[in-house]
Amino acid sequence: MTKPEVVFLQPLIRIFIPIIGSLQPLGTIDAGYRLESHATIHPLLQATLERWVAAEVARTIESALLLERQQQYAIGLATLHELSYELQTDLKLRPPSTWLRKIVDAGRTVLSANLVLLYLWDSDSLRFLPPAQSGFLKGQSPLLVPEEPGNIVDTIKNTGPLYVSDVAQNPLLAHREQTTFSERQGVRSFAGMPLVVRGETLGVLCLNYSQRRQFGERERKIIELYAQQAAALIAGDKFARKRMEFDLHDLVKTKLSAIKGQTTSAILELESKCYDGSVVDQLRDVCGTCKPTATSSWRTSAPSSTT
Repeated sequence: MTKPEVVFLQPLIRIFIPIIGSLQPLGTIDAGYRLESHATIHPLLQATLERWVAAEVARTIESALLLERQQQYAIGLATLHELSYELQTDLKLRPPSTWLRKIVDAGRTVLSANLVLLYLWDSDSLRFLPPAQSGFLKGQSPLLVPEEPGNIVDTIKNTGPLYVSDVAQNPLLAHREQTTFSERQGVRSFAGMPLVVRGETLGVLCLNYSQRRQFGERERKIIELYAQQAAALIAGDKFARKRMEFDLHDLVKTKLSAIKGQTTSAILELESKCYDGSVVDQLRDVCGTCKPTATSSWRTSAPSSTT
């Protein structure tokens, strides 16, 4: 409903006035009057009701909705902050599937989406990994990575953010000849964001809504901010895991050097005391394993063992 409508329903005469917000319809006011007092709706009464609805009702509802969104946003950001702290403190004990699930769960809280999907991009195999999800998913089959040319995930990765208020009008999300994923899930509005850090695409975030969304400027800013923070978390984890690999490499290298040094000392000690030569050879094998490139020349130049 976009304009007032007067209806006679015994014993009342009723007027329905749409509540139009700044971005979208918010509802309808139903005002009823007894016929004995109002045989018709006087134009002045109707004008008064319309002004009241526009000046008070719509503004009050929008303020309440804005407050609710801000509260949800604050809760979501707090959740994201807690997740970031957890990733920094106990990352070694947390498998990727766990913190990815926390990211998409936080996305549902922050962005009020019904179904959130996060596709990570594997730069080695040049393909998307199976998505992490949060929300009710119709059907029992596991989610597959879209592989058809020009699919929605690839499109977002290559061209940037995508906001679709009416999924039925988008050819990538709805198809006349076959039922698409969005149609099976009852998605009415969709938002997709590439997760990019320093020019590197780490993944794609897909937000599915069962109710129509207009995606105004403020809502888009919230979605983009959340995507930036999620990308930073993923990039931080990626960096942290690579740092862990380097640390492990350095640790192993240090330990091997120590073993080689201790083994060399043992060889010298055994040779000086004329122990069984087979023991010395075994220690040389251990020492050579710690530094394979030096094994053959060392064994060749070593003095013969004493039998």
